[in-house]
Amino acid sequence: MRCSTRAFAALAILAAAACAPPSQDVVRTGPATPGQSASTEPSSRPNRNRVTVEEMDELRSRGATDVLALIQRARPNWLRTRRVDQAVSSDPYIIYNERRIGSPAELRSIPSALVTSLEYISPPASVGRYGMQAEFGAIIIRGQ
Repeated sequence: MRCSTRAFAALAILAAAACAPPSQDVVRTGPATPGQSASTEPSSRPNRNRVTVEEMDELRSRGATDVLALIQRARPNWLRTRRVDQAVSSDPYIIYNERRIGSPAELRSIPSALVTSLEYISPPASVGRYGMQAEFGAIIIRGQ
């Protein structure tokens, strides 16, 4: 069986790719301990649509005592005005433990210590999930 130059070049490229170092999108979490292999995980980028437990703990230690303060400090864009129109509210649709909250100002009545999860849903996704009343996005709050 004869191997053409092209086939040989293709095999060489595949072999080189298989032996190449990991891409920059993968972060090694440290050397392997005896009996355990080193793990890799995708590089960590901040998720703009969620506030992590660590972030909430940090903000609470800095004096964020209510949910409005948590959101204003962690993700202020969640509360920005989407459209200036006096007849139509441009507030995001806010849900706390599966119950609709009226306005962002009402978030002051929820202590930050009770919150276990904060998530933002984009306007197109929130309209698909909650209807046109959520046309400016939705903030989902879960707590105790």
